[in-house]
Amino acid sequence: MAQLEDLKAHEKYNLLLCLFKSDYYNDPTNTDLEGKPFKQTCEECTLTFFRPRMDKVAQEEDFQKVRKADYAVAVVYEKSTKEAIVQRSVFALRIDHDRIEVDDGGSLGIYGICAQKGSQEYEELVNKNAYCLTNYLQLQNSMKLIERKNEGLWVFTHKPMKGF
Repeated sequence: MAQLEDLKAHEKYNLLLCLFKSDYYNDPTNTDLEGKPFKQTCEECTLTFFRPRMDKVAQEEDFQKVRKADYAVAVVYEKSTKEAIVQRSVFALRIDHDRIEVDDGGSLGIYGICAQKGSQEYEELVNKNAYCLTNYLQLQNSMKLIERKNEGLWVFTHKPMKGF
């Protein structure tokens, strides 16, 4: 089983991992803000909005995870006839932290810009991590925050001088 620590983008970004079941993904009534079916939107990587944990009331810890994350990386999956879980699609949404909201039912909504398939951004966030993302499906209706490693960053330990 792949470990979350194996994610290569973990070194550059805080990632919020989410899962979507195919019944949501394939339902044509589930649309983006422009009324485009979710599946079509997701496949074209033009997604600008989605709700992690649909029909679940957002908790404070959910907001904290989203506020810390740079990208929401969602794996869309379905169960095959042999009960195996099959990945159908992955998208990486760069989170707009000014547009995190809750609907009337209490579900958390995230806005942003999706990484385009074929771009360096998509390659970095999705393709290089495909094995880990596909093989880490224990999320089951939760969101997992993977925080960026802090190796190599400067840490300022001195106290600022008065007047600054």
